[in-house]
Amino acid sequence: MTSEPGPQVVVVTGAGAGAGIGRAIALEFGRSGAKVAVAARTRADIEAVADEITAAGGAALAIPIDVADPGSVEAVLRDIRRALGPIDVLVNNAGTPGPRAFTQDVTPAEFLEVIQTNLWGTFLCTKFVLPTMIARRRGVIVNMTGGGAASDRPLRGGIAYASSKAGVEGFTRNLAIEVGSLGIAVNAIQPGRVDTRGFPAATITSGAGNLVPPDHAARLAVWLTTGEGRELQGQTIDAAAWDRSRGGMVG
Repeated sequence: MTSEPGPQVVVVTGAGAGAGIGRAIALEFGRSGAKVAVAARTRADIEAVADEITAAGGAALAIPIDVADPGSVEAVLRDIRRALGPIDVLVNNAGTPGPRAFTQDVTPAEFLEVIQTNLWGTFLCTKFVLPTMIARRRGVIVNMTGGGAASDRPLRGGIAYASSKAGVEGFTRNLAIEVGSLGIAVNAIQPGRVDTRGFPAATITSGAGNLVPPDHAARLAVWLTTGEGRELQGQTIDAAAWDRSRGGMVG
């Protein structure tokens, strides 16, 4: 895969949540010169992030989406293409933490809701963005994974979330095999323990000393769309470790 200029059109789902990972990724892409579609459920949240991007001189579109609804996803991606042009990059960041409870105490509805948002939503957004990417033989898909998915990072009391994110990692590896030869790079980011609306610091039982800022994941997401980052395929990358290895400015 050859090196190309920075992405033209980037879709970031789950990009409206306070000081979360999605917001940081959207802002970083805005600073890189991309046209950013800021997508999440709550209009006020995404409009605030889009305003931040445009205030800094970037280009952004705030557009509500329900990633668990096939009709919503297909319509929103179609509207983004009409407004901004063909989608070059999809960042599947939308997610929900689900219940913090042991398996016997998790209701079927709670478990299913997490799978529908975190895994099913990743599938739907990818499914409806792929045809245009395949036709253009160009694209980057970045999936956000998280706590409990890796075998060395079990998440106590997070069975639904861990299961969904393990599924995202498997989805990433298999999708990379399917579309890697078609000019589409697919990788996943392990952002580390970030203080977000879904996982506030007070609920992270091992202590805030293990928290990392969302900037690691944001810089890594942009890097995966340019230069040597586009050569990677089917990988799950620890954002904090990657940032440290490259002399990142955030501690």
